[in-house]
Amino acid sequence: MPALSGHVVIEDGAEGSSDETLNRIKRMLHYRFSIGHSTLQIESPDYQEFGEIH
Repeated sequence: MPALSGHVVIEDGAEGSSDETLNRIKRMLHYRFSIGHSTLQIESPDYQEFGEIH
């Protein structure tokens, strides 16, 4: 099963909740790219990564 992990930056004032946005992205990944499992981290534009970035 294809899988994906990634970071999603959601701008302040974006339309809909972060849960709705997450579900829209997961549906798009499934239907466009046949990715059946995704782990996505939602962040604000001001997020600063703690520790080592990999």
